[in-house]
Amino acid sequence: MKDKNELKFQSPNGPDVKAKTETPFKIAIVTSTALVIGCITKALHFTVKAAEEIISFSLTDVADVLIVTAILMVVFFTLLVYLRFVKADKVSDKKHLITLFSIILVDFVVRLLFSNFISVFVIPFSLAGLLSALLLSRRIGMMTNIFINIAFFLNNVLLNGYTDAAMGAATLVSAIMFGIVMIAYTGKSSATRVRYMGVGVCTSAVAAIIPAVIGILSNRYGIIDAGMYGFCGFVSALVSIALMSLFLPVFEFIFKINTVFRLSEITSLEAPLMRRLAEEAPGTFSHSLMVGNLAELCAIAIGESAQLAKAAGYYHDVGKINNPTFFIENQKGYNPHDDVIPEISVKIITSHTEDGYQMIKKSNLPDIIADVAHEHHGTTSVNYFLYKAQKLTEEDIDQSEFSYTDPKPTTKIAAIVMIADTVEAATRALAGGISTDKEYRSYIRSLIKAKSDAGQFSNCEITFNDLRLIEDTLVYFMPQMHHQRIRYEFSKSNTKGVLR
Repeated sequence: MKDKNELKFQSPNGPDVKAKTETPFKIAIVTSTALVIGCITKALHFTVKAAEEIISFSLTDVADVLIVTAILMVVFFTLLVYLRFVKADKVSDKKHLITLFSIILVDFVVRLLFSNFISVFVIPFSLAGLLSALLLSRRIGMMTNIFINIAFFLNNVLLNGYTDAAMGAATLVSAIMFGIVMIAYTGKSSATRVRYMGVGVCTSAVAAIIPAVIGILSNRYGIIDAGMYGFCGFVSALVSIALMSLFLPVFEFIFKINTVFRLSEITSLEAPLMRRLAEEAPGTFSHSLMVGNLAELCAIAIGESAQLAKAAGYYHDVGKINNPTFFIENQKGYNPHDDVIPEISVKIITSHTEDGYQMIKKSNLPDIIADVAHEHHGTTSVNYFLYKAQKLTEEDIDQSEFSYTDPKPTTKIAAIVMIADTVEAATRALAGGISTDKEYRSYIRSLIKAKSDAGQFSNCEITFNDLRLIEDTLVYFMPQMHHQRIRYEFSKSNTKGVLR
């Protein structure tokens, strides 16, 4: 284990967890995307010509396609190089790279359709930026939108020459640059699609002012034309948002990417598994909500996805639905463990992680949430039944038979949920036995240290500094979650139980 100044724990399987994209794969996907766009560009260019001109297809047209392809390849490779320099790690993963260029391809096709059949002034200039910001990251979204706008403008000038339409398109691009930055920046904090669209409409209205101001200052067109360009900028931004709402669920489903909207939907208490948990294991449901909220706060503290941590915390114990009364938080006086031997009890207790994993996978929820349900106990032992078994026999007990056999946490989110789960359950069991912040800190630190000493964090990238921040967060919030309330008494003179 490394000290807090080092980046991460050394995984026994090596630091490389994801399959990184190799240079030939990058060349192949960039080239194929650029070539497809080039062919579509030329094909759509032909559709606006007379039939006799279409027949006159020549080597010059082939050259045009190759030139467009070459220009787009330069822009796309420049984008990849830039993203690598700014350490946008997601583009080094094959799935995310394919997602990015699928977005680029869809965006270009939509732009070409709008420019050829509707108007260049209402092209959805923000579509690629919005989709990549939500599906990948805000940094990738902003830069992708800038590079795509450059590529499209060069493509338009190359095939159509420098015209007023091209100048208008360039002016609108400058407006949408502002819009995409603001929308992408605020998008992560907009937990619902409706709220996100509201932010987009407001930003679009502000962005619409830019082309009008540019036109007036440049003396290229009058106030009326400037107003029209501003209106077109507003319409362009709205079209981008509308198309984003149309394409986003498709990309979420195809590439299994978790956006803030998707996570918000699955953490709704109306989600099917959440409803089942509340109805069939209410004690576990209450515990899971607490763990989810704690995990969310801890994730914020160390810079991880708060919404993802919350969702993972909500679902980490759904496997208990299969045998709810075997878990103490769901018991009401009767304990079924009194009727079975410790070995059976342990088997039932430890099976909830695998059961939860299978239930989450079957419900088509994100893989990482299923993984957290599987990993949140790691290889820890169930000491209560281990000690109970030791009292019933004088023979040596194999501790591994009373331990979870699941994978250890492989992500920071899984480690956070493991800690939040342990701390919430342990402090609740004390039932007010801790009263000061110092006592809370000492107890929480001992719980985290026990997990760390047992090697439960050896397979994930969590650092000592992360653990310190998690500890600070829990020490601050746990006393408030277990705060004392005034004890109410019933009036002896009123049989209806009036509170006084």
